[in-house]
Amino acid sequence: MRFSLYNLNGKNKKFWVKELKNYFSNHIDENSILSQFKNNLVLVLHGSTTRNIENNYLDLDLWLILNKDELDYFDSISEHRFIPFIINNKEAHLNPTYLTEFENCFHNKIDMTFINEIQDSEIIIDDLNEIKSNQKCFLGPENENNISQELRFIRNKLIRKANNIGIHDSWLEKWWRFIDKSKTGICNVKWCDH
Repeated sequence: MRFSLYNLNGKNKKFWVKELKNYFSNHIDENSILSQFKNNLVLVLHGSTTRNIENNYLDLDLWLILNKDELDYFDSISEHRFIPFIINNKEAHLNPTYLTEFENCFHNKIDMTFINEIQDSEIIIDDLNEIKSNQKCFLGPENENNISQELRFIRNKLIRKANNIGIHDSWLEKWWRFIDKSKTGICNVKWCDH
C-alpha cells in the first residue's frame, strides 16, 4: 500500500471543523482547565488538517487564543501549555497562544511562518469576536487578502532581482516549503566581528 499524506478519501478540513465545533459545544466542562475559559472561548484550528492533509500519524492542532491576563491565569492553573484530547479516535491538542501574537503579526511586524500557518486556519469558536475583528487581515483565500497581495508584490520584485543575477533556485518560487529549513539556518548562523 502506497503511503500518501494527501488522503482525499479521508476526513477533511470541513469534517473536522464540524466535529470540533460539536465536540466543544458538548464537552467543554470535561476539561478542568479549558472549562475556566468557557465564557470567552476563542479556538482556531491550524496545521496540516486545514490543508486537507491527513494520515494516522497526524493530530489536530488548535490554538486557544488568550489575552495577557488569561494567559497568566492559564499558567497559574496548568503546568504546561499543552492540552491533549481525543476526538473520534483521533489525537488532538490545544496550545494557548497570546492574542497579541496575532495582532502584532499584522499591525507591527510580519512573521512569515505565522502568516503561512494562519492563512489556512479555521475559527472553531470565537465567543469574543477577537479573531473575527481581525478576519479581514488574515483569514480567507490568499487572492482576497490585501496583506498577502502586498507580500506577493514584494516577493515578485525580489525574485526578479535574484533571477537577474543568476539565482533561479526553487525556494524563490516555493518559499513556504523551506520555512523550517530557513528557520534552522538562521538559528545556526555564526556572526563574527572583524
